[in-house]
Amino acid sequence: MEEVRETTDIFLWANQNDAKKNDLQIELFLFNKNYTPYFMPIKGDVEQQLRPLFLFDYINQVNLGAGTGLSVRDYELSESEDNVLLRTDLEKVGRAETLIHLIEHERHDIVEFSETEHEFKRMKGIVARFTDPNNPDATFYTVKLIQQGQTLKSALAWEFSDGKFGSFKAESWL
Repeated sequence: MEEVRETTDIFLWANQNDAKKNDLQIELFLFNKNYTPYFMPIKGDVEQQLRPLFLFDYINQVNLGAGTGLSVRDYELSESEDNVLLRTDLEKVGRAETLIHLIEHERHDIVEFSETEHEFKRMKGIVARFTDPNNPDATFYTVKLIQQGQTLKSALAWEFSDGKFGSFKAESWL
């Protein structure tokens, strides 16, 4: 008997999360080259900047693609093509599966990132964990790799200060 695999309907996901995108709770985790996660506290003023970076762009891309014939195919069976979103099972990406397992099941062991104990330049990526406050079991993740050379090149840049992520505030000298 062949195993039936349930896959996420990305178009349904985009529509449902577009309706509640401003209400979803966000948690950030940094991870290093060994895929060790660190919890990253968020200052309130930066949360609105996180949503476009870690969520809105994905929702908009899927919704736009729905109107232009975007198709979803298995990564293992396809080559990269225009207007094709490649997907795979989490189990096939061992390090991602381990990282998410640690966040979900061993959260109590994840330490808070501290600039005095850890070096930001050694971090490889940021994981954003989104939770629907009306349905705490409904969580999903987005991940961004950190380009160390480009960390502060945007008007929406962040800084790590006083143990939390926040909007970048340049020093001024008079």
